[in-house]
Amino acid sequence: MSAAKSALNKAGQVVLEGHINHCIKDAVEEGDESKIENFTKAIERFANMQ
Repeated sequence: MSAAKSALNKAGQVVLEGHINHCIKDAVEEGDESKIENFTKAIERFANMQ
């Protein structure tokens, strides 16, 4: 179970990094507050899964 949880967490980190590098970077540059807000909520959900 521990190995599976660790693998899922790593996969989540990879997805999150990709999202930050593309979508969130663009949202910040464009000043899109709704995308930034949604990202913040996603981070909170991810943190609660740990």
